[in-house]
Amino acid sequence: MIIKPSVERLINYPHLPELAQQLSEHYHSQCVTLDDLKTIGLTLWQFLNIGATLIPSALVIECHTDALFSLPWECLYHPERGFLGKHPDYTLSRRMPVNYKVEPLPTGPLNILLWTAQPEKMTHQSVRLDIELEQQAVLTALAPFITAGWVRFYAPSEGSFSRFVELLQSEPWTVVILNGHGVVLEQSAFFVFEDEEGGEEFISAWTLAQVFKDSHVQCVVVAACQSAKILGTQTNLVIPIIQAGVPHVIGMREPLIDRAGSVFVQTLCVALAKRKRVDVAVQQARAAMTQLLAPNEVWRDEMVEPSVGQWCLPILLSHEPTQALLNWHFCPQPSLPGPVGSKIALPKVFIGRRRELCLLGKALRTGTIRQLVIHGTGGLGKTALAGQLAITMAQEGYQVFAYQVGGKMGFIPTLAQALALPHINCLETLLKKWVAGRWLLWLDNLERIQNPSDVIDNSIQSSLNILHQWKAIDLRILITTRCTHFDATISFYNYHLKRSSFNDFSRYLQHLGSPYQFPQTLKIYQALGGNFQGVQLLESMPFDIHGLVKQLAIVRRYLRAYL
Repeated sequence: MIIKPSVERLINYPHLPELAQQLSEHYHSQCVTLDDLKTIGLTLWQFLNIGATLIPSALVIECHTDALFSLPWECLYHPERGFLGKHPDYTLSRRMPVNYKVEPLPTGPLNILLWTAQPEKMTHQSVRLDIELEQQAVLTALAPFITAGWVRFYAPSEGSFSRFVELLQSEPWTVVILNGHGVVLEQSAFFVFEDEEGGEEFISAWTLAQVFKDSHVQCVVVAACQSAKILGTQTNLVIPIIQAGVPHVIGMREPLIDRAGSVFVQTLCVALAKRKRVDVAVQQARAAMTQLLAPNEVWRDEMVEPSVGQWCLPILLSHEPTQALLNWHFCPQPSLPGPVGSKIALPKVFIGRRRELCLLGKALRTGTIRQLVIHGTGGLGKTALAGQLAITMAQEGYQVFAYQVGGKMGFIPTLAQALALPHINCLETLLKKWVAGRWLLWLDNLERIQNPSDVIDNSIQSSLNILHQWKAIDLRILITTRCTHFDATISFYNYHLKRSSFNDFSRYLQHLGSPYQFPQTLKIYQALGGNFQGVQLLESMPFDIHGLVKQLAIVRRYLRAYL
């Protein structure tokens, strides 16, 4: 059902723009109430003057002026059916008059790019996002579809605009999700990417939109605060993208809390993977945003529950909202198997180290570094960082062989079993498998077989020497060790891992559900030197705020003795 509001009727509803402005101010002060939404939603319904009878359908609001487009139509409230923007019998989207060229639908799989940009230092006041938790939540939710080959999902650790353009031009993405911060400077909208040094890189709405021209991307989600706030085309991130020819674009009308954005993106992706139309997926994602807390969670220090009204912030701009997103008539190819070899224990969620992931991941991907050694004190997260780099390389199409020194099986038997050649013990025959494809060799805890002279046991040393002589272009070698020196006959890039930043450390404690407040968290960080193994030991002790100093002393003695 196409609904075309008349701008002339605003004369009879002069208070409607004022209500919209008041609602916007309430979002900025986080004091939106259900009555606020009902008041403006019912007024919008009366303004449309289309009668009380409304059969279940796809509702499309078509506006031709900024005055009408700036109204919060997602709050539309029916006297009997309630809020239509989250009602299961309807979908609610917007359409604006732009030239649109109908293209044939791409054939699957559903390729989803979750792009996150979060500079280390931001000049504009912005809340830091829990990007790792959101990426992991989406990946976990999509895992069955990825394994079956219906979906391909990629969430890179790099946040630069140049890398974003490179990815967009090199892969046939179906859905692109931009997760980060938007700002308005001198009446122009910008999305904040990361520069090569980890700082801010402001990319204008127009420049961003040009990247999507002729890209064949079917849906773009700009999950940034006020990315769809209508103050004019120049101060809006989503309108230039829809004008560039992308069929479906989703943005946020007002400031969005991080949890709400995460729930929206996760629900949207799963619905699309289940072959729902975009408007249906958005409707389901809005409904999911009404329940942001787990049963045992509460909002802290909030006079009004901040989740009220979050559900109606996503705006769907679509040329044809009922159009399918993808041609699903294809034969899915199951995803590549995970790492073979040793089963190395990794944290469920990797938090922080974004700078290291970006620099080292880029170097391994491009071949600037082909042989990398990460060394440092035990407990700082060398294995976790290497594991995350291995996951990133796997997403780039590399097969990963992992070997953790100290296991029950030696290196050669583990290698032979992983390559399905259990009866072959000739090292060169086994290693030739790696030359034939794109492989990442990951050796963990190498210090266990390094003596004071830094001599590595024969099989691993021989393997490294052979591979080094062969100079396989597509082979990457990644090693973790506590030793500060490595065999100088092989040109490894040595990266010394230092303690994590306090921000990463405190977010890790928060993820663990730590009850410590800022002063205690800072004391723990300083006392343990950012050591994560020390945190695990501390977490195993009874919570005792008054005995914290004594507990930290016990943990420090352990770290000095065993690490």
